[in-house]
Amino acid sequence: MNAVDLEDDALLGRLSRLAFEADPLPEEVLAAARAAFETRDLDGRLARLIGDSLDVEEYGVYEAVRSEPGAARLLSFAGGGVQVDLEVAPSGAQVALIGQVTGAAPAGCALERPGGAALPLAVDDLGRFLADPVERGPIRLRLRSAAGSPVLTAWVAV
Repeated sequence: MNAVDLEDDALLGRLSRLAFEADPLPEEVLAAARAAFETRDLDGRLARLIGDSLDVEEYGVYEAVRSEPGAARLLSFAGGGVQVDLEVAPSGAQVALIGQVTGAAPAGCALERPGGAALPLAVDDLGRFLADPVERGPIRLRLRSAAGSPVLTAWVAV
């Protein structure tokens, strides 16, 4: 590169900063850009719901009839190299979540609610965790696979 190219690059850099200061991007645009960037490999990191004890077709009418009102619900998720088994135990107006993850790093696991609220989960060496009490409503788990990739479970109402 010659001196003229370097001066042009410096001038363009200063003009770009001035333009951004005078007319910054709206927060909605930045949020949409972040969300789009996070979905670049969505299929590789989504842990789908593969089992739900409330699913009559999967577990049969016998299980659905046999389960008592207020009984624990069992959920299983798989994808992105991670398996999550979750028991949802009613606890009054709330629930207790007892789970085990396989193929995930113990650090960085969290329970997410709509609107971005997250509760960090303490996962032991065997991949077990407990979240109690948890408000009823939609949740998902955010994990990191053993390879370091982010993995999200599908949203599910508890």
